[in-house]
Amino acid sequence: MDESPLNRARDLILSITTEVDAKEEIAKLELADPASLNKELEEYYNTAVELASAGDTKGISRMLRVFEHFGDKSHDRMLLHYVAQAEANKALKEGNPEEMRQALALISQAFTDADAIDAQIGQK
Repeated sequence: MDESPLNRARDLILSITTEVDAKEEIAKLELADPASLNKELEEYYNTAVELASAGDTKGISRMLRVFEHFGDKSHDRMLLHYVAQAEANKALKEGNPEEMRQALALISQAFTDADAIDAQIGQK
């Protein structure tokens, strides 16, 4: 197993949901014409900002599972940022100190992974 920073970050996001959680969205996208699948996936990805703003951490994790099912890893890095944003927004809405602590731990871990990813690919 590849323990690269990106794979650790992916595992972190995927740990929030199960394969069953993504089953409905996968089934819907599998009905798409193969020629338009990439467009459908891109439209689905475009909902990530809305999910993050709503604090829908599970929605971002489910999205990553859908992309993984279709072999598309092009949005992995941005989904890492969106899951951190979603977790922060969820914690702020709930105002629960324990939720905030968990959110900050997840965000810290996500951005540690993001920094390692950037270093791995030569970005600052």
